Amino acid sequence: MSDNNVCSSGERAVKDEKYYFESGDCTFSVEGVLFKVARLQFCQDPDSAFAHMFEVAQGSPSEPIQLHDSVESFRALCWAMYSPPTQMFHAWNEPESVDLQKYLLIIDIANKYGLADHEIWGWMMARRIANGDAVSKHLKACPEDELEGMMRLGWRCASSAPELIELVESAWLARIRLGVDKGRVSYRRALTVGEDCGRRRFQGDVYGELRRQLIHGSTVMQLGAAAFDHFDLEPYQLDRLLRGHALLSHHTRTVPASAWPAKPRIVPQINAYQPDRLLRGHALLSHHTRTVPAWPARPRTVPQVDASGPTNTQGTQSAFGQSGAFGSAFAQPSFVISPFRPSNWVCYDHNNCQAEWDSLAVGPDWLEKARETRSAPDGVFDVSASTCVETYLNTLAAEWSQRLASRAELAVDISEFFLGPA
Repeated sequence: MSDNNVCSSGERAVKDEKYYFESGDCTFSVEGVLFKVARLQFCQDPDSAFAHMFEVAQGSPSEPIQLHDSVESFRALCWAMYSPPTQMFHAWNEPESVDLQKYLLIIDIANKYGLADHEIWGWMMARRIANGDAVSKHLKACPEDELEGMMRLGWRCASSAPELIELVESAWLARIRLGVDKGRVSYRRALTVGEDCGRRRFQGDVYGELRRQLIHGSTVMQLGAAAFDHFDLEPYQLDRLLRGHALLSHHTRTVPASAWPAKPRIVPQINAYQPDRLLRGHALLSHHTRTVPAWPARPRTVPQVDASGPTNTQGTQSAFGQSGAFGSAFAQPSFVISPFRPSNWVCYDHNNCQAEWDSLAVGPDWLEKARETRSAPDGVFDVSASTCVETYLNTLAAEWSQRLASRAELAVDISEFFLGPA
């Protein structure tokens, strides 16, 4: 078959306008486009896939070698190989004169064929554009398909482009925290790609953001089997979220921040047995205690608040699927926990006293007194508690969310809670 006749798909092949050299001694066919080039350029690295390709090639030298790449990628590689020195000098001194996408294509195809020098050079040049900010700016607005592709590229090119995967993770998380709708990203895809690339810390960060949305999110979840559908997670991802949420809530209540170990003492055991009612209900009740401004019933007793929480446990049974306002939350797979409580702070733990939430009467200085004395003030004032207690809980949760995000302070990788031990 002549190298300018027909490609393998049966369509008539066309010569590339720039990289079809009559003096070339090998021909590549890429998406129906013929590239006739000098074999020497592609064989300089004896360990490359091209060098091996020529060793085992059979048939006529004029017969095109089929490559399963895009025309744009192969043209970018040819540009890197055949550009004259003056053009390369200009690209070095004027980094913005070359589009970032061209360098990313070079990195990708060079990695595929084992062209280590071109792979390293492509990343070096990409980092020169806009003083190193071009990649980050691109990641802030690119489609999620491209985010995924660049994360997988960063995973494959960890030695030649060591910063790339962390740049992608930072951008993806920033867009998730902006809101999946505004950021045009999804939790499910981020978790799937993170798992495929073995990025546990990234998965932990995504689950941590999911947990924050579960507790503080503006969407009021409905009780029932579809309560978590708006997260759009795979079933196993939802299971990890709920287990990790329960374990992390327990851990932050029982272990002081200063004493958190390098790895948590309790880690989730993911297996076939799933206590759905407990986990889903725990998550739902935590969410509702933060998003529903008033509980349905008037208080029968004022809870005694101390360092271990209120002594009144009325309402617990209904939360787990017995009679009461929250029975439906647990009768169908559904449940939730309250805000974090550092061991040295008092916390109005309303998990077990839903009825008191509506009109618990406390003074406006309750928060400061509670922090100072580590116990509730003696007097109970005739003031609606909604604003005071809600403000306290929100403040407490916000401070702990901030501390949770600071790994230097907590010194723990939260991915352990959601994914189990590494």
